[in-house]
Amino acid sequence: GCDFRSRPRLHAALQEFRRRRAPAMRVPLRTIGGREFAVLDADPSWTVSNICLRMPDAPSSSARVFHGVQELSGLRTLKELGVCDGSSLSVVFTDRLILTASRSAAHIWGADSGRLMHSLDMQGAALRSADFSPDGTCVLTASDDGAARLWSSSRGECIGVLEGHGAVVNAAAFSPDGSLVLTASGDHTAKIWSRESRECKHILRGHQAAVTCCDFSPRGGRALTGSSDASTKLWRTDSGNCIRTLWGHGLFAVKSARFSPDGSLVITCVEGRTTAMWNANTGECLRMLKGDRTGLLYQKFSPDGARIFTCMWDGCAELWSVEAHECLHVLEGRSVRMISAEFSRDCSLLVVTYADGIAELWDAKSGEFLHSLHVAERHRVRVVSFSPDGALLLTASFEGTVKLWSVSSGRCLSVLQGHGERITSAAFAQS
Repeated sequence: GCDFRSRPRLHAALQEFRRRRAPAMRVPLRTIGGREFAVLDADPSWTVSNICLRMPDAPSSSARVFHGVQELSGLRTLKELGVCDGSSLSVVFTDRLILTASRSAAHIWGADSGRLMHSLDMQGAALRSADFSPDGTCVLTASDDGAARLWSSSRGECIGVLEGHGAVVNAAAFSPDGSLVLTASGDHTAKIWSRESRECKHILRGHQAAVTCCDFSPRGGRALTGSSDASTKLWRTDSGNCIRTLWGHGLFAVKSARFSPDGSLVITCVEGRTTAMWNANTGECLRMLKGDRTGLLYQKFSPDGARIFTCMWDGCAELWSVEAHECLHVLEGRSVRMISAEFSRDCSLLVVTYADGIAELWDAKSGEFLHSLHVAERHRVRVVSFSPDGALLLTASFEGTVKLWSVSSGRCLSVLQGHGERITSAAFAQS
């Protein structure tokens, strides 16, 4: 006994009920290579968050979703992108990348998933240095076989070999725009290479002993090299000509030479002896920070160039003002020898590592101690690095353990296992 005239209204109500209760369309999800890995019963009002929550066996990483060339991002809905029943979506899983290196191996990891993504095949060559390109798409390694190599971060494949040095390549660095590579070698020379063509553009001659370290100025117009001949040289990158030579460490080998973040200063260091601060434009020595009988161990610019951190072999650490040339804070507390230190990108935090496996977080502006991380049992923490957003901290201890930490809570999030020997470098991709 239903009134015939009410049936259309009932039918419309039923359709509305079904529309609200059941998704309106089936949407296949495909990898960037075209492989279908899931089919979702989707609603046109869904955003990227709705899609990601329903992906089967999704890794704990970020996912970017595309319909054709349009990205489903933010609050954009499937309907706004023109997705309809049967339309497929392409999914690209992204994971912040970590690079770790020891003498015999280099690994690329997913920071969010904790997965080993690629091991770089060095073909038996011992590693001297490894680092990401500024855009994070490439890895640069320097090795004992006299070559530097370029690797794809996404595939782990060697995409170029920079050959031509007559001895070990001690260090290699990218220019700020990633277009050039600078290598420092035991053959007494440094070389500037084109990343794209792999051709050597300039050979930097003038050192009388092994070139131990190298750096580009932040704007890329100058290069810096340090040598076992106790000198540091500045060079023009467009011509390869030497601009000036900095002397000031006696007869001791220069182990570290770097530009300040604004390029106006140069910091050179002789391990266990002195750290010198130079005017990069005039070559004038502005300050010589001399270690006492315990020796100066480490120096580091803050990313904004306003401060410099120095630590001594006996555990004494200080934050200095670059402009005023005065000590701002003494970080006191532990008598154990310090190993290294790192600023967060926004300069608000400083992490200091110790020989007994402890890392300490400090407020870099006030000098206040925040909390400790128990990184390794009785093993020195050799390398430390902040993620670009400052939320994560990467530590590598002497025996080869790599750990990922939450900066806010101090909790260990994952352990990256795969080296089994001393880690020489560890870093996040910056893009």
